[in-house]
Amino acid sequence: MQLIGTDKVGFWTLDKHGSLSLQKLSDAHDVISWTTVDENLTQKHLKSDQFTILFPWRDNFECIKSGFFEDLRNHLEVIVNPLHIKKFSQIYSGNDKDLKKLFRFMFDRKNDVNFLFTESGHKHICFNHINFFWDNIFLNDNWKGCKFYFFDMKYMSDPRLIKWISQRDDKWTDVSFPEHENRSDDDKVKQQCIDILKELVEELGEDYINYENYQNWKNFEYYYEFSKTLFNSIKKSKYFLDIEEL
Repeated sequence: MQLIGTDKVGFWTLDKHGSLSLQKLSDAHDVISWTTVDENLTQKHLKSDQFTILFPWRDNFECIKSGFFEDLRNHLEVIVNPLHIKKFSQIYSGNDKDLKKLFRFMFDRKNDVNFLFTESGHKHICFNHINFFWDNIFLNDNWKGCKFYFFDMKYMSDPRLIKWISQRDDKWTDVSFPEHENRSDDDKVKQQCIDILKELVEELGEDYINYENYQNWKNFEYYYEFSKTLFNSIKKSKYFLDIEEL
């Protein structure tokens, strides 16, 4: 894991939780740097009551779907059940014209491909990656180290967040998140995938496997219900930074 920030305030980075925005932030401002969370850093920062960690929380199913499309764009082989690899290779040769043929096979419930699984490819859940918080802070009333706050990722570039950070470290005073590029080659490929899936909804009817229904994700449903309940509890705790209330 890595922290991005200064020696007083840092964001805990995690794929699908604002990591691209944080990378751009680091590229745009010399005062912001990346630091790997190793044993020495644990002693210097994580156990210091003068250090603040911010974690951008994103709905876990939104993370899963984002990773799902990343795999659809670039890593199709990691989301196909090994039992279907032979059939997969017969259908798809890497050519765009085969993409709809492949999706028709994958998203047809009758073919029983069973590809909607988390923790494969880029479809990750986040709890295992912030064990430091769960193990050391959350249930420890006597924790004397760093301050740890979750906040809703949709407020990542909100000026109120930067203002709050600047009050704890004036190095952040002139920092702002760079504008996102709204168009990219990846976005075009993602849109291509979405357009094909919209066509398949009508073609396959009730046999279409809807990736947007979390109950179709074989190993995710109960975890997701738990994660929503947990986050709602965190939002009521001292570990949540409510940007709207700043």
